[in-house]
Amino acid sequence: MAREKTLYEPVTIWRMLAWVLAVPAAVLILVFFWRAVAVWRMGYEWNQMDWNGDGHTTVAEFFQSTDVGVRVLQVGGASCVEYFDLKHHRRIRLSCPQPN
Repeated sequence: MAREKTLYEPVTIWRMLAWVLAVPAAVLILVFFWRAVAVWRMGYEWNQMDWNGDGHTTVAEFFQSTDVGVRVLQVGGASCVEYFDLKHHRRIRLSCPQPN
């Protein structure tokens, strides 16, 4: 006769190993999605997130977007957009409209 399983099963090495692997993996996945949603809410387009100017936006640059602020400046009578590092207050890029 098979015995019934209860909530209070003894802890085995395999069950403990499953918890040790599953809990950190779940936490990492939650942090990844939390950070991705924070980046998405910043409102940058994918091509705007090319912070190093190499022509390609990487996943690392995508996640760096939460540390980038934006403000509008007047430069020589033109309205320009400045992207700057929020932590160090350094300019990353200044985008001005090209004259025709």
